[in-house]
Amino acid sequence: MIESIGKKFLKSTITFMLEEGALNLIDAGIYEGDTRYLLSNMIAKISLSDSEYYISEEALSEMNYNENEVYTRSSLYKKFVFEHNIPCSVVRSELMRVQDEEDNPEWDSILDSCGSVVIITKEEDNILNKSHKSNMGEGWKWGDDEFRRYELCGIKISDVKVKVKGSICR
Repeated sequence: MIESIGKKFLKSTITFMLEEGALNLIDAGIYEGDTRYLLSNMIAKISLSDSEYYISEEALSEMNYNENEVYTRSSLYKKFVFEHNIPCSVVRSELMRVQDEEDNPEWDSILDSCGSVVIITKEEDNILNKSHKSNMGEGWKWGDDEFRRYELCGIKISDVKVKVKGSICR
């Protein structure tokens, strides 16, 4: 898959923020709300900008899916939830961890592996939010199965990838 200009811009902007010490500001409690919000939203938009999303088996069964169709994000967002495989807070924590532990953090490597998006039903979202809204489950570490929290909640992800286009919905 070819990386879009928007995705490249987001990654370079995040890298710039990190190199300029944005995470240090968060760590020190300076501009925490605004900086954390901005960083989290940019992380989220990296995966939301993909042209294909995974979909749960339940959501797929509720959708009139056609493999040749490219769906607008807004039409899907009205009925379903777009959930990040790896929560943005987990990605942000990993960025902070490597900043603290490594001399030359590889931001792009983390941003390239920050997961994708899964289309789930609102009911599945409620189940996920009860125990794994912003975590991957005990013992999970960076690089492990990006679908782990769905598995822990009994949400089955189909092999289908839905093609999407249009404005990012968040």
